[in-house]
Amino acid sequence: MIPFVGIDFGASKAGTTAICYLQSEWLQVVQSIKGENADQFLRQQLDIIKPEQVFIDAPLSLPGGYFQMNDDYMFRRCDRELSAMSPMFLGGLTARAMKLKAELKRCEFFETYPTALARQLEIKSYKERPPVWNDLERCLPYPLKKPSSIHGYDAVLAWLSGYRHAKSEALEFGDEHEGVIVV
Repeated sequence: MIPFVGIDFGASKAGTTAICYLQSEWLQVVQSIKGENADQFLRQQLDIIKPEQVFIDAPLSLPGGYFQMNDDYMFRRCDRELSAMSPMFLGGLTARAMKLKAELKRCEFFETYPTALARQLEIKSYKERPPVWNDLERCLPYPLKKPSSIHGYDAVLAWLSGYRHAKSEALEFGDEHEGVIVV
């Protein structure tokens, strides 16, 4: 059993969903294939890997306005604190992530935001390759074969948020009743 995985959750058939996990003291990254269903890819991979926890780069809750917690129907507190996109703007991606969490009850889900972690760790040139490689590599506790896309890097950063969480070094933003982002 793998303790946790990091996931960059992308569009359903775009080939942009990636998973990072630790296996035999190496970080592994696998990515969905363009044209194939990313949600099925994730379910299959998670059935094989069997993680206890999932750290996913996707909203897992809606703004408090929908539950009479506040009057904001667009952003959660965590989104405002991190200048993140609204779960409402991300619409279908948010719905798919919430559904995945509801279906995979054996896993504990945590929302992450790789861009915020990259900012905190001062990973320069975050969305560019190869400069990001050296900056990211210095932050990792295990070796990693270079991912083939920026989505792989986001999955690695989501995994790193899980690693920091396991070591009680992660930061949490938001409100536990509305939504928390782990960085």
